[in-house]
Amino acid sequence: MSVYVTNARVGKGSGGGIVALHEIQALQPNPVISISEENPFMNDYCALWCIRNGSWKTAHFYGAPFGLTAEALKKQGAKIFVTIPAHNLERSIEEHIKFFGKYPYPHMTDPRLWSMYTHHYKIADVVICPSQTSADYIKRKLELETTPIIIRHGCDVPQEIMPYPEMFTVGHLSQCGPDKGQTYLIHAWNSLRLPNARIFIAGAGTEQFGGAGYIPDENVFHRSISIYVQSSVTEAFGIPVLDAMANARPIIVTEGAGVHELIEDGKEGFVVPIRCPDALAEYIAYFANNPSEIKRMGQNARATAEQYTWSRIEAEYKKVYQT
Repeated sequence: MSVYVTNARVGKGSGGGIVALHEIQALQPNPVISISEENPFMNDYCALWCIRNGSWKTAHFYGAPFGLTAEALKKQGAKIFVTIPAHNLERSIEEHIKFFGKYPYPHMTDPRLWSMYTHHYKIADVVICPSQTSADYIKRKLELETTPIIIRHGCDVPQEIMPYPEMFTVGHLSQCGPDKGQTYLIHAWNSLRLPNARIFIAGAGTEQFGGAGYIPDENVFHRSISIYVQSSVTEAFGIPVLDAMANARPIIVTEGAGVHELIEDGKEGFVVPIRCPDALAEYIAYFANNPSEIKRMGQNARATAEQYTWSRIEAEYKKVYQT
């Protein structure tokens, strides 16, 4: 029997929930344990209680901390899989301090809590990361003996490409937070003052600075934009980038997002340094002044996205589970 343990809200409401959904569909575990608590360490105790009477051959963890649960299962002989969408913690701390004066997650900075938080990562038999950027960071950060396996995140490719809007529109879709680098995108946009152009920022919390907030139907977002910009300072992957590519929207993405590894400069879009509004502005202006490039690179972006459909990604998960 297999068990899947996560603290993500499984479903299409968030990136973590989407990944968990497709891992579950690939593994088909019995049961799925999904726990969300304000105190992250309570997740581990709740999961430990849930698995106490089972007999498990494999266990997959998405999220943290689950050290006690993973250790108990490993002692029973279960093979431990973990998915680690690791971002650069040091950069994240810098951004939080820059904008808020403090970093609000002590379990990520206190050495003893951090050790507890990441214990199941260290004892895992198989570690899965969504990008080489993420894998290199977490292997170095935790001095992992296991070399992570790279399985990218996926997307759903629509059958038809929605037409581009008449007005040139820059799009960004992410939950509001310092790691996403939205302030650098806004600075870039404000420096341009392009005529007959607009910016459409959406995602939970973005209404705080004039964004559209949470959008339940992402098709509304994609049909409204000409190009997509991901300005992340640090992010393990960046599913909204791949979704935009699937909708034939060219991309401007920072090196901070792991999905940049799929982008070739001048083909699907452009990769720029983190925390660099000037570079973001340069390529936004390039697309605004070269509308034919939007269509050309958009077509290339869609062709790349077609290589990363969720059905193909689930097949990769299954292959790893069967080894």
